[in-house]
Amino acid sequence: MSEQSMVARMHLRSSEMQRSMAPRSTPPRSAGQVRSMSLTIVVIATASLPSTRPATVPHRPVRVTPPGGPIPPRTNTSPAGAHDRRGTSAPEPKTPTARTLVCTNSAPVYCLRPNGWPKLSGMDLELRHLKTIRAIADAGSLTRAATAMGLAQPALSTQLKRIERALGGPLFFRGRNGVRPTALGELVLDRACVLLPAVRQLQEEAARFARAWEGMPRFRLGATHGPLLGGLVDRLEAAHPGVAVTTRTSWSEREIASLVLDGRVDFALVGTCGESPPPAADRLVWRCLAVDPVFVMLRRDHPLADRRVIELERLADESWADVPGDGCFADCFTAACTRAGFTPARVYETDLASYVHLVQVGRAVGLCRATFPPTPGVVTRPLAGTPLSWRHLIGWYPGSPAADVATSVVGQARAAHTEAAARSTTYTAWLADHPGFGTVSSTTV
Repeated sequence: MSEQSMVARMHLRSSEMQRSMAPRSTPPRSAGQVRSMSLTIVVIATASLPSTRPATVPHRPVRVTPPGGPIPPRTNTSPAGAHDRRGTSAPEPKTPTARTLVCTNSAPVYCLRPNGWPKLSGMDLELRHLKTIRAIADAGSLTRAATAMGLAQPALSTQLKRIERALGGPLFFRGRNGVRPTALGELVLDRACVLLPAVRQLQEEAARFARAWEGMPRFRLGATHGPLLGGLVDRLEAAHPGVAVTTRTSWSEREIASLVLDGRVDFALVGTCGESPPPAADRLVWRCLAVDPVFVMLRRDHPLADRRVIELERLADESWADVPGDGCFADCFTAACTRAGFTPARVYETDLASYVHLVQVGRAVGLCRATFPPTPGVVTRPLAGTPLSWRHLIGWYPGSPAADVATSVVGQARAAHTEAAARSTTYTAWLADHPGFGTVSSTTV
């Protein structure tokens, strides 16, 4: 049977079916209604027939609009306040903006088109989102920002899109050379520059308040390695019997300063190379306790151990030992060696015990502070011209309870340095010819 005759017979049967199923009292359907129903049957039947298209032509969807125009939306015919069988108000039906009949090899389906742009995201903006925007702006590209934040670039890009939807527009122009803020991005960045520091300050003040002194006062000291910490603890214990004195140590000056900012310690006892600024100089109060030259530590039977002063260039062939730190001392030492005409062959950066051992067995010469206490098997000697110096500093947070007793603690720390210097006969003799070094009376950093 041909396709045309099959379609015509189905058309005829559908018309007869409609007339037979309709009650006698019901008027016959209009020609437009019958024509619309017939078209639907024709489309279904045609879609079920084998495809006559060439195999090389891709089968693309075909959009078909029913006769008489788009199908009108359903309307709610229930009266106002009508209830469904469960006793609840029947919801108003959603009205689609358009319907499209799509024909493929399968049965026809109706698709709804979106009505305009999507609504703004309901995501709440958080501080981490502002930090993300700031990181992208500082890095200048999504790739560099993702690397700095430890994220994958696609993940950061997806997160940025969610933030942009929440704020209502793009924050950055994307280009081959990176990203740059849009006008909306500039606005958000300006607000972030105010909000982020304010929230950080709030967190720090809340932490300090939570860890504020309760009952009797206490002294919580944080320090890098050196003889001043022990001397300060001894003097505080003697001056304030019954008051708790606790200590925390680290090789990192920045870590010690962060402990003060977090309210975990009250005072930071650190050192800086030369005139370099201390960590968190704009947020902590710093006082200088003393300025010391950097000495060298030699094995007692070293060929230069009997000299009163040693020129740095005489040690050009030596290996060196030092303790770690996150300041600029290593760079300053390399620069001093360059001025002396050589480059250090090897530098061992290790803990204090291993450092002293390497000097005692003759594997290296050490860089040490002038207040280093006398140690068996080694001697300390000053360098000619004092190419390196070290400042001893103490710091505290200005709004903390520690500020009330800071003057007393600073005085005790300076006295501890004076005692440490007096224990070194080499340093005492050197200070007699160099009055600009040693314990200072009053210096604000």
